[in-house]
Amino acid sequence: MLAAARGALEGLTDPPELLAVSVLTSMDRRQLEATGVERDPATQAELLVRIGMDAGFAGSCARRKKRPHCARSLGRKACW
Repeated sequence: MLAAARGALEGLTDPPELLAVSVLTSMDRRQLEATGVERDPATQAELLVRIGMDAGFAGSCARRKKRPHCARSLGRKACW
């Protein structure tokens, strides 16, 4: 899915920057576990942001209070 999004921008003279959404801000650990994810929301979000950045995305949307943690872990531009 990430590669398809990147590929859709190929050939555009002024492509937009791609931002990913990692974990819905309303989800807690119990809700994530119900989907089969056994990590806490912050750890899962960081993992998904890393995957998006490795795929060439400019960064990820992050909940305002999570941005400092994300920026320390992944760089200031990782979480918008």
